[in-house]
Amino acid sequence: MELRGKKALVVGLGISGRAAVRFLAARGAEVWATDRAEASALSPEPADLTSLITRLTLGGHRDEDFVQADLIVVSPGVPLDIEPLGRARAAEVAVIGELGLAAGFVEAPLVAVTGTNGKTTVVQIIGSMFRAAGRETFVGGNIGAPLIGLVAEEKEVDVAVCEVSSFQIDTAPDLHPRVGVLTNITPDHLDRYPDFAAYVASKLNLFARQGPGDGAVLNAGDAQTIKGLARIGAEKWYFGPRQAGGRGVFDDGRDLVVYQADRRVERFSLGRWSPPGTHNRENLMAAVLAVRALDVEASAIQRVIDTFALEAHRLETVGVKDGVTYVNDSKATNVDAVRRALESFSSPIVLLLGGRDKGGDWPTLTRVLPGRIRSLVLFGEAGADLARAMNGFPRARAVDLDEAVRTARRQARPGDVVLLSPGCASFDHYRSYAHRGEHFKNLVEEMG
Repeated sequence: MELRGKKALVVGLGISGRAAVRFLAARGAEVWATDRAEASALSPEPADLTSLITRLTLGGHRDEDFVQADLIVVSPGVPLDIEPLGRARAAEVAVIGELGLAAGFVEAPLVAVTGTNGKTTVVQIIGSMFRAAGRETFVGGNIGAPLIGLVAEEKEVDVAVCEVSSFQIDTAPDLHPRVGVLTNITPDHLDRYPDFAAYVASKLNLFARQGPGDGAVLNAGDAQTIKGLARIGAEKWYFGPRQAGGRGVFDDGRDLVVYQADRRVERFSLGRWSPPGTHNRENLMAAVLAVRALDVEASAIQRVIDTFALEAHRLETVGVKDGVTYVNDSKATNVDAVRRALESFSSPIVLLLGGRDKGGDWPTLTRVLPGRIRSLVLFGEAGADLARAMNGFPRARAVDLDEAVRTARRQARPGDVVLLSPGCASFDHYRSYAHRGEHFKNLVEEMG
C-alpha cells in the first residue's frame, strides 16, 4: 500500500491509534487524527504527536475530516457504525483498522488468535513456546503492543503472534495468517453486532484469505466452529473432547496426545501444568497445535507446559482472608468466561457479577449456578438487569465494586471462594478489565 502523500485520518488515539499515527507519518502520509475525548481525558495527552499530525480534532468528530480523507484507520474500540464512518464509506473512502494497515507490511509468518474466550492466554502460551525454541518472536495485537508498531520499527522477527478481536478482523481486508486459531464462539459483543450470526461470521473471517499451506486450529467441541468449516480452506488441526479427522490433539487426563497427519503420535506430560480448569487445558491444546504447525520442537513445548503461569486478572488468587479465598478473574467479560471460571472450583462460591452489559446470554449462566454458588453479589451499571435475570438465586445488590466486596466478605464462610468474574465490560467505572482487577486486589489487601 502506497501511503506517501495520502491524507490519512486516524480515528481514536489510544495505543493502537498512536502507533498508527507514527507509522503513517514515517511512511510520508499527511496524518489527521480525531478522538471523541478532549485532550485532558486522553492518557497520555497527545502533545507528543502534534508534530506528526497536521489536522487534529478532539472532543468530537467532524464530518469533513472523514469525507476529505483518502484513507481512514480506525482503532479497535471505535464502533464501525458511527455516522461519520458511514458518510466516509458513501464517499468511497477506504476504511481499515490498525491491524489491517499493518497486515500488508508484515513479512514474518503471522499466527493470529481469535475467539470469544481464551485468546489472550493462548497467545501468551504460543509466544512462550516460540521463544523457548529460540525464535525471535513478536507478541501483541489486541493485547500489549500493536502490530503496526513492529512494522514501524522495521524489526526482523521469526514469527509474529497476535491476539485478534472480531472488531479488528472486520477492518483487516488483507489479513492472511499463516496459522489462524479459533478458540471458541459464544454470544458476546451483541451491543456491537446486529445478532449472533453476524458475530460468528466476523470470527470466521479470520480464515477467509487462507488456503492450502496455511493452518487453521479449531475447537472440535465448538458447535459454531464446526458449522463454519466449509468456509475454511486451510489445513485443519483440531483440539477438544473429540477428533474430527486429520491432525489434532486431545487430553487423556495425564498427557496431551497429538496425532499428526502421517499417523505419528506425540505425547506431552501434564504432570506439571498448573493453570486451573478444563478451559485452560483447551487453551494449551490450541497453542500446542499452533506451534507444531510451524515446527516447534517437542522439547520446547514441554518446557513451557512445565513452567507456564497465568498472568494477572485470569483466575488469579489474590489472598486468603478468614479462611476465604479471593480470586480475581476480571478478564471474564462475557457469560461463557464466567461459566468456565465457575467450573474451575469445587468449593462454594460467592460470585461478584456486574459492570456494563454487552448483551450477555444470562439465562445460560443460570443453568450452571445451582450447586456451585453460595450467593451472588450484583454490582455496577448492569446490577438491576442482572438481579432480574438471576431471580430465584440468593443475591444482593451493590452500587460498586467496593460495596460488592464488603457484601461478599459478610456472606462468605471459611472454605468458600469469593470470585470476581464479572461477565461484563468494565467501562461503567474503569478504564479496562485490568484497572478493575487491580482495584479488586487493592480492596482485598486492605482487609488486613
